[in-house]
Formats: sequence, structure tokens, C-alpha cells
Amino acid sequence: MTRKISYNNFSSKKISGGALHYYNEISRLLADSEALDKYNIQADSHNIFDLVNASDKQMECFAEYLSNYDTVVCNSGIYGFIYHYIREKYKADFNIVRDVQTSSWSGYFLQEWLIQSLSREGDLSLFPSEFCRQYFISVFPEHITEINSRVCYPMQASLPEDVVKKNMTDKSKLKIGYIGRISPGKNFGQVMRVFAKHYKQTNGNAKFIFAGFPERSAATIKKIKHDLEMLGINKNDYQYLGDMPYRKIWNFYSKIDVLLFPSMASVESLGRVIIEAAWAGVPVIAGAYAAAPELIDASNVVKCKYKFKDFMLNRLFAFGEIDEQDALRVLNSFTNELDASTFSQFQSDTFYNLLVNSKSINTNCELTQQVERFIDSLEFKGISKLSKDETLHQCKELVEYFKKYHNNSLLNRIRLVHEGIKQYGFKNNPYIEMYMNRLFIPNDRLILGHARVFCEFSGFNPTVSVRNE
Repeated sequence: MTRKISYNNFSSKKISGGALHYYNEISRLLADSEALDKYNIQADSHNIFDLVNASDKQMECFAEYLSNYDTVVCNSGIYGFIYHYIREKYKADFNIVRDVQTSSWSGYFLQEWLIQSLSREGDLSLFPSEFCRQYFISVFPEHITEINSRVCYPMQASLPEDVVKKNMTDKSKLKIGYIGRISPGKNFGQVMRVFAKHYKQTNGNAKFIFAGFPERSAATIKKIKHDLEMLGINKNDYQYLGDMPYRKIWNFYSKIDVLLFPSMASVESLGRVIIEAAWAGVPVIAGAYAAAPELIDASNVVKCKYKFKDFMLNRLFAFGEIDEQDALRVLNSFTNELDASTFSQFQSDTFYNLLVNSKSINTNCELTQQVERFIDSLEFKGISKLSKDETLHQCKELVEYFKKYHNNSLLNRIRLVHEGIKQYGFKNNPYIEMYMNRLFIPNDRLILGHARVFCEFSGFNPTVSVRNE
């Protein structure tokens, strides 16, 4: 029997971060006619963001159209709640597969907050890691359960088959790498300090190679280079490769012997670079935080230190830092055993199987005690449960707001920043900080580009703290 699927077709050439890679990859998988035939799936695409701007009657027709399908795959970031809303409002009948791609971030919290009373039996939520899955089960246990959630992040089809696996035979000049967002939230400063200490210990027999997007401006890179030299690093022993296009990151991995991933960022849910590095045969050293301990060998895991304070989920922050002395210890004894091809949660077949039968395959795994304790130690505020009527009213307001600002006109861009100034003033204003430099860039949709601002305008501002046990 053919399984009929309708999905939001996400396609973007400008990709940053694991979430957007995921949406691109899902769209490609659901357009692969050969694979769909193999699994007896019929998949048709639509664009939810264009349809949201339709009239109420058109939306009703769209909900009726979706009822012709067995399952709808949201593939739309935090806006999966829109499918649940129109299904309930127009009494439509279809199952929904949605996803969560970050952990401590207001965007996906908003999605789950809104659909608590709108989820149905047969719906399925997908997570990139067991850490992320258990994290959300702990926050929303009434509608996210062991039965209706799975770990699935089918990125393996996007990994090139012709990558030459790294074979490190000479450790005399260890090449330590970092790739990703260059920001305090990712603990990039610790990468420099750990490297500098190792460099000193080995009398300069090490090289630091890094790539990625600087959080603020090009001046950041200039300052990083200055700081490295102030730490005693010779100019010839560090190299910045720029913000590399995804197709060229394999050149980065070919140049390094080990990847240092110290991130304790609030949004961390997987660490896609861990899988990429493993695919290239590069060992990874990471903190005992988030998904890293479920992916890498225990001997490569570094101790962590947490901050015991309140954090706002609409801002990127770090829950703490890695233990730098422990990182130095691991650098002297790390293992190279990690085979990314053995993880079924990253394989395309897993995704197709879950679409055909959500209970057909179990990709979930056990967490380490450290990660379990971290999840148990979290305390949230600002996430009270809504009744179904309250939820429908809130969704209606948000959809109307979405319609108002979801386009690329310069007038709307100015209006959005102006609304932010009126509501929050100039001091510590996220709209000024995030949008003034982007105001005249025509290719970025404001709301979609920064869903956390959408959360702020909706009045959804939860906080989290780590309890000191």
C-alpha cells in the first residue's frame, strides 16, 4: 500500500547551522523518486510560508487538501505549529511529522508549547540526538513520549563518498582544528587557550587551523590573530581558512589531525561537525555535554564546569566551560575510533522507514549519567500549559503576525525594526542588534531568519537555570 506524504519544500543556497542543513536534506530525500519507489512512498511538496499568506477560505481548502495524505512532514523550522493549528481549526485528518533541531532555544520551545493540546496519536517528533529527545521529553512529558519520538537526522546521504579518510601517522606536529561559529557561546576562547598551552608544552610542535563564521565582524579575526600571537603562537603555526562553503569543508578536515569541539552552547543538540569529522577520519575531542558523549569514545570526552545562574532561552549562551587541564590530558591520549557509517540515526533508510511505520525502527540509545544529571538539574520558568482554546487563540494571533511581516519589502523591514524600538527601546534591543546591518539585504526574510525575534514579539520568553546539586 502506497504511503502518501505531503511536505514543505525547503530549499536555500544560503545555509548555516545544522537545522537548515537538515531541512535541505529532508527536501532532497523526499524528492528522490528512486528511493520513494523502493519504500512505496508518494511524496508531493508544498510551501507553507506562501500558503500562510492566503485567505481563511484558502487555508481551509489547504487543510482539506492535506487530508488526502497519510502524513504531513513539516520541514519548516519552529513553524510546525501552523500545521497542528490548521488541522485542529478546520477539523482535518492527517498525521504530522515534526522535528526539533536545537535544545535550549525559545524557537522550538514555542513550537512545543503551542502544540501540547493539539498533538494527536499517530504524530511523530524527530530529534537529532538522544540528548535532545530526552531533554524535550523532560520539559513536555505529556505530549512527547518514548512512543511518539525518535532520533533521526539523515545527513549521511549528503556526505561525499569520495572523501579520503585521514590517516594520522605523524604526531610530532599535531594539527588541532576548530570549525563552526566563532563566538563566546561556542567557547571559542577556550580553543585558543587549550591550543596555546599544548603549544607551550610541546615546544611549538603544534599548529592551529580554524574556519567558520565570526559572530560579529571581520575585526574578530584580526583580534583572534593578535591574541594568538600574544599567547606566544608563531604566525606560521596558526591558519584561518575563512567561512568555508559546505562543499569545501572537507579540505579543512584533510588539513587537521584532531578536531576540538568545546561547545557548551545552549542551542547544541547534536554537533554536526562531530559526524563530519568522523566521516573524514578525524578524531574529535569534546566536552561531556549534550550529544557528544553518545557519539564519541569516552576517552575523548572532557570534563565540564557549569554556570549556576538564570539564562534567557531567546539568547545564545554557554551553559559553562570545558575543563582546560582535562582537555590537555585528552590531547595527549585521544583515540581515533569513530565510524560515522555505523550510526543508523544518520542514514536515509531510517527516515524512510519511520515515514512508512513510525514504530518500525528504534534509533534511541542510552545517555551517560553526566548528561542525565544535567537534564535533571534544569529548571524552567515561563512555560505554563495552555488550554486548547487558549492555544488556538494564540496560534491565530501568531499566524496573523506572521502574515504582517513575512515578506521581503523594505517597508516591512523598517516597520519591524520600528516595532522593536517602540516595544523595547534602543538599549539591549535585539532588533537593532540583529537587523540594522541586514535591513537593506533583499534576500533574507526577517522572521524566518531569526525565529527567536518572532518569539519575543509573541511574548514567549522562557528562562532556564542549572540547579547546583
